[in-house]
Amino acid sequence: MNKQEQGKKIGQVITKAWNDESFKQRLLADTMAVLKEEGVDVPAGLEVRAVENTEKLVHMIIPLKPVSEEFKAAKLLLIAQDSGFHVIGCSCWQGEGIT
Repeated sequence: MNKQEQGKKIGQVITKAWNDESFKQRLLADTMAVLKEEGVDVPAGLEVRAVENTEKLVHMIIPLKPVSEEFKAAKLLLIAQDSGFHVIGCSCWQGEGIT
């Protein structure tokens, strides 16, 4: 699966979580199993945990420390919104850093 398809599937999972409370609770409780059910490829040895921002709690993600010049040049796209900052895109699953 290419990066674009992977990103689309992740977007579909997030949209489904916004619209289906029981799905969201399962995603938060057992992220890896739900991602697999939804056809999201998670590389072997990588663990993914879903967390939810609220009106009073915003998670700040600290990316991996850059290990190469290519990674150092990668962009972190953030949007400042009323509830905090939201990461727009990440291709780190493919070892390409943050885009």
